[in-house]
Amino acid sequence: MRLPARLLALAQAFLPAGLLLALMATLDTGAAGPFTGPPRAALAVLLLAGWIGLTVAGSLLHLLAILARIRNFTLPMPQPRPLRDRTLTVTAGAGVAALALARAPGLAPLGAPAAAVTAAVGGLLAIRVLALALRAMRPTAS
Repeated sequence: MRLPARLLALAQAFLPAGLLLALMATLDTGAAGPFTGPPRAALAVLLLAGWIGLTVAGSLLHLLAILARIRNFTLPMPQPRPLRDRTLTVTAGAGVAALALARAPGLAPLGAPAAAVTAAVGGLLAIRVLALALRAMRPTAS
């Protein structure tokens, strides 16, 4: 699978994880528990950085590659790099999961390394999105 498909598949795993956390918090502390109690930060990381963030990144990578190809048929589609794609996907998943786990009281020291890993992967994905966006904005071949 290409990187965008891997990111989208990974992102979909964070939705049930976030919903399960919200359900457990609701059963434990009541209806407002997931939004006011301790699980609030972990829920935000799982749903915003994990589910929405990785979905948007994967979608942008895919759609910008298609847009560049449509605008200029001489441009090839980006070639998959299985090792790089797997490494980025696993690192993104581990970073977001560790960032969510760091919100637990006993695992707080995990927060700084998890944030650094997540920011690094986010930066790499942002650079890739920017490169594809610039490629898509090139003048079309006549």
